[in-house]
Amino acid sequence: EKLRKSNSEKIYSGRSLKDILDRFDLKNYKDVRDQSNKRDIKIIREYLKISCPIEKAPEVLSNFFYKYNMNIFVSPNYFPIKKNNIKNVKVLFTPNINRNLEYYTGMTFNLIVDVKKKKNILLSGGRFDKLIGDLGYKNIPAVGAALNSDIL
Repeated sequence: EKLRKSNSEKIYSGRSLKDILDRFDLKNYKDVRDQSNKRDIKIIREYLKISCPIEKAPEVLSNFFYKYNMNIFVSPNYFPIKKNNIKNVKVLFTPNINRNLEYYTGMTFNLIVDVKKKKNILLSGGRFDKLIGDLGYKNIPAVGAALNSDIL
């Protein structure tokens, strides 16, 4: 309203201030953004809730992307581990590994073990294809992990 009461006869890029404000009011950007944000937040929350055996992950992810009309398909060969072949070991896919490290560029992982009925991270890592380049050297695709030797 303050702008409307000011010099509304001044011309900006061939339009008066009044014309610009009237058109802005008609578009009502805020409502459109709010609806879009709610949908995006719903999608992200649902994605972060995914947890499934690694052998089902490509199908679960592809179905999720299809449900939200995303043009993404996850190949059955995408994950390096395809089955739970080791007795007493469960390999789960979950996208909700809370990493604060920005150098990861792809999949991250944790290997969680039970020690005295308490879950502990034994191994943690992921892809960091740009890290070497960020340090001033030639970009080299890489995968790495850190071992928590305190629980061995």
